[in-house]
Amino acid sequence: MSSALDRFEQSLVRASHTLHQQQQHSAGGRRSSGLRSRGWRIPAGALAIGVLAAAGTSLLGPTGNPREIAQFECGEDITASVTGEPVRDCATLWPSMYHHAPPPLVAWVAETGGAVVVTPVGQPPAGGGWRALPKGWTADSAVLLLHTQLGDITTGIEARPCWSAPAASALVAAMLHTDELDSWHIRVRTERANGAHPNCLLVSAATGVEPRSVLLVERPVREPAGWSPTFPSGPIEHARLTSTETRVNASLSADGRCASVTQAVALWRSSAHAAGIPASRYVLFTRSGADTGGCAHVFVDVPGGGGPADVYAAKLQ
Repeated sequence: MSSALDRFEQSLVRASHTLHQQQQHSAGGRRSSGLRSRGWRIPAGALAIGVLAAAGTSLLGPTGNPREIAQFECGEDITASVTGEPVRDCATLWPSMYHHAPPPLVAWVAETGGAVVVTPVGQPPAGGGWRALPKGWTADSAVLLLHTQLGDITTGIEARPCWSAPAASALVAAMLHTDELDSWHIRVRTERANGAHPNCLLVSAATGVEPRSVLLVERPVREPAGWSPTFPSGPIEHARLTSTETRVNASLSADGRCASVTQAVALWRSSAHAAGIPASRYVLFTRSGADTGGCAHVFVDVPGGGGPADVYAAKLQ
C-alpha cells in the first residue's frame, strides 16, 4: 500500500471525527461548511466524503487520472459529476445552485491531476497550475455510472443506514460485475469506535481514491432504542422518491421490455408529478448520446443539505 494512499485513508477517519463533532454542536444536527455538497448524503455520525475539505483533504481525490474522478467543483460548489460531462452537468445544476441561467462555462484540471473545476468563461480558478480541458471532454462513463449506482437511494449504499460488512462488499461486487468492471477491486477500511455494536455499520463508498478501486469506509455504531434514520429531503419526500423510482424502473423493464432513455425521462416526469414531487425538487440528467445500446434505468441520489434530488436516466449494458 502506498504511503499516499495511507495518508488519504487516515484523512477519511479524521474527517469522520470532524463531522461527528460538528453535528453534535449544531442546533440542527448539521453544520454548513459554506459549500453545498451534492451527491453524498450525510447521516449523523457517518463518514461523509463531502466534508473532507473541512478536514484539510482535497474532496476531488488524489493526483492521477481526472477521468476517474466522480466529483468536481461547479463555480463555488462541490458536486458530483453525473454524466461525466462536467460542463454539461454544471450547466444543468446551475439554476438550482445559483438561481439564474448558466453563463458560458469551461472546465479546468490541475496540472498535477486530481481536481476538475468548472467556471464561467474568463474566470479561471484561483492560483496557478491549471489548464483548460478541451471542449467535449468527458470522464470515464463506467466510473460515473458506478458512482451513481453507489449513491442510489433504493439499490445502492444509501438504501439503508445500517450494513453488515459482507453485505456492503457483496453489493459493490455485484455492481462492478454489472458494469463490466470485474478488474476493479474493493478496499475496506473500518473506523473502530469503542462500545459500538459490531453488526451495524454506517458505510460510505468512494471511487477514485486509488485507480480501479472502490474504497468502503465503515464506522460501527450503536443506535439507541427507537432510533430511526434521518433523510436530507425529509421522510415524506424521501418515501415518495424511493417509491417512484421503484415503480418507474419496474415499468421500464416490464414484460422484458428494453426502454429508451427518452421513455425513462418521460415516465419519471409523469410519475413524479403523480406522486406529488414538484419539478423543483429534482434535477434530471441524461448523457449526450444516451440512447445507444443497453436498456434504460433511473437512479436517484439525494444530496446532503436538503437540496433537490439528482435523477439520472441512463442505460445499463
